[in-house]
Amino acid sequence: MKTNTIHRLVQNRDCADKHSVRVKLCDGMVLQGKVDITNPGVKSLAELFAESQPSYIVINDCIGGMYEKNRTLFVNKTHIMWAESI
Repeated sequence: MKTNTIHRLVQNRDCADKHSVRVKLCDGMVLQGKVDITNPGVKSLAELFAESQPSYIVINDCIGGMYEKNRTLFVNKTHIMWAESI
């Protein structure tokens, strides 16, 4: 395989495994960003939020609330009131 082909495959994999989401936390803050579903045993976005382990979700490129710039946040699942795919 050529280097360009490998680079394209990696880019496509990265895009396919990241899903844009919006979540509302119990304190009323609404966050928007991207989550990665490449965890072992996770096949969909719903499974990521429903699984008990890990007890947190990593949100990349997160904006909302007091975060105006893209940040990476670790959010405890027990603080999430609802989540939607966007």
